[in-house]
Amino acid sequence: MGITAELALAGAFEVEISELYVAAPSGKGSETNPDMLKTSRIFKRLVSGAALLDVIEAGQLGFDASFEHEQRQRRAIEDLLQHIGVWHIAGQEVESGARGKASQVFQTLLDELDACGVYVFGGRSSKSQLDGTNRREGTLIFKRADDPQIVQPRLLRQFGKAMCLITLPVDRESNRD
Repeated sequence: MGITAELALAGAFEVEISELYVAAPSGKGSETNPDMLKTSRIFKRLVSGAALLDVIEAGQLGFDASFEHEQRQRRAIEDLLQHIGVWHIAGQEVESGARGKASQVFQTLLDELDACGVYVFGGRSSKSQLDGTNRREGTLIFKRADDPQIVQPRLLRQFGKAMCLITLPVDRESNRD
């Protein structure tokens, strides 16, 4: 299975790509390196306010903005993080129509980041707890638009620069800010 199909299936079932291969039979599809899948996590670029809301509403939120920022980029990142903080505080008590308005605000903030050369990548995950429950969490990763770590699979290039992703080692992702 190619990366495009893996992304689609993992996104549809809200699981990590490695979970798609947990019970994979030997033979067809076994050419994927399971060790790489267990040690890496794929984050899609967030280009809509609704997609950003889905990630930040997942529960606990972590982020990584570890690159050399210009002043304009730093302000745009800080502005987005402040809005996320306000949403976390008020999000439980807002009217149902407020989500649409918040989505528009977050879309504007993502557009501002894009305009100053910063892409936002994100994802949701579930972590098993010792008591048997699952804790949901979201992760946001900020990257310069020219970062060589950003990948755009050949099959997704036809959809433009919005269809790109990054892959991070799992241990790095768990040590985020």
